[in-house]
Amino acid sequence: MSKKQEIIIIGLTMLAMLGYLLSANPRMADDGFGYEGFTESLAHGKIDFNSFYGTQGLSILAVPVFWLTGSHISIIITSIILVLLSIPLSYLLGKKFWKSQEGGLYYVALFLLTSFPYVTLMRGFVEATVFFFSILVVYLSLNNSNWTPLAWAFGAIVKPFNLFLFPLFVGNFFNKKRIWFLASGVALGMLYMSVNYYQTGHVLNTAVLTSYSGDYNTSKNPPLFANFTLNPIDTFKN
Repeated sequence: MSKKQEIIIIGLTMLAMLGYLLSANPRMADDGFGYEGFTESLAHGKIDFNSFYGTQGLSILAVPVFWLTGSHISIIITSIILVLLSIPLSYLLGKKFWKSQEGGLYYVALFLLTSFPYVTLMRGFVEATVFFFSILVVYLSLNNSNWTPLAWAFGAIVKPFNLFLFPLFVGNFFNKKRIWFLASGVALGMLYMSVNYYQTGHVLNTAVLTSYSGDYNTSKNPPLFANFTLNPIDTFKN
């Protein structure tokens, strides 16, 4: 398959996905309102962890979308953009990992068979964005990119799951030329945590607003047990 054929296939797949997503009926729900609230607050120049607690990486990415569109579902629009970008990224990852064009196409097919591009993003949730940053970190790791730690750190701000990808690349950054990239990634995460701590008075330990039990109150530290559950559907939610 030629380079031109690759571009045509991936381009048509993206167009088909875009058509599907544009035909959907987004309905913001639950944490989606919090993520959108943080976006609009930040777009107006205010960082507000007291009102919108949690890991707000998607909300930060959605700020330019809100500026451009003024839409109150800007986080959903941002998720749609990241879903579309996940298609060529999935192809490049599969092609790199299996060293074949067929591997790339198989990986795209696997991505399209998951629920991420279709369900929760339409409620304002972050799973599609988590997937994008997860495969981005894996792809950058395979290519030994200097930018891997920064993608990893920002992905963790979207949702802490990305922290578990640390072993994929950390061994390649313990040298004088590259340690600064690793330090920059860690510093990004620490800056985010510090701003949250300054506003709320406690360390960020949960990814979502509904981890609070009882009344929502950011002046109190959310119970850490809310991040873990025996319910198999929610076990890895954070």
